[in-house]
Amino acid sequence: MEEEKQENPLKRNFEEFSSQVEQMDVDKKKKTEEFIPREYQVKVFKVAMRRNTIAVLDTGAGKTNIAVMMIREIGKTLMNDDEKKFIVFLAPTVHLVHQACTLLFRISVE
Repeated sequence: MEEEKQENPLKRNFEEFSSQVEQMDVDKKKKTEEFIPREYQVKVFKVAMRRNTIAVLDTGAGKTNIAVMMIREIGKTLMNDDEKKFIVFLAPTVHLVHQACTLLFRISVE
């Protein structure tokens, strides 16, 4: 008797994820919108670029903005290499992943 292969119901396939990202409400005009970080965000960013850092800030204080600033900066250096490299952003909720994706799409990369 041939066993029926059952797929993991928690596993997402790449096609589903891609279509969800495409469906995100990203205003194309806002893609080139200039992002001006707050002074304390710049301070945390500079420290975090030098060493491992845990940013403990209130809700809405811009921790995701700091992470996006770091992704952009690290991404610039990775783009200069010939090797294919990835940046992984981990978040405890799907909402925060969508928020980070939206910010990455909105903020233009020089």
